[in-house]
Amino acid sequence: MSIIDTPGTGSSTDVFKHAVLIKAGLTALPVNRIFVTVEYHGRTTTMVRDYEEIIQPLKMKGYHEKVVILVTKFDLCKPKDQARRRKEVAEFFADSTKCVPPCNNLIFCDEEMEDDVLGEEMWSYCK
Repeated sequence: MSIIDTPGTGSSTDVFKHAVLIKAGLTALPVNRIFVTVEYHGRTTTMVRDYEEIIQPLKMKGYHEKVVILVTKFDLCKPKDQARRRKEVAEFFADSTKCVPPCNNLIFCDEEMEDDVLGEEMWSYCK
């Protein structure tokens, strides 16, 4: 197994260099999964907008079907609201009328999450 960490797509500097690195990461070897990070936000539409911006270059080649969204900073959500928000966010991302392309693969993580737990969750999508 190989893991390739590429620069993000939102940079305003070294744009060409980042594009070359991302293309190399997608074409050098067969791609099993692409993990995209989206920061948790109380407004689900903000998270979807961020995802759609990141995913735009991947839609052309069908790579979007391999995407797993890592919803980071989920500890910003109040603990009493987390179960409800997980369900709401997952349903929103899966709804093709609200999110294009829709995504059913989400992992919610925060700074309290142990590295091995996150690794196991990520690995479960690669099998």
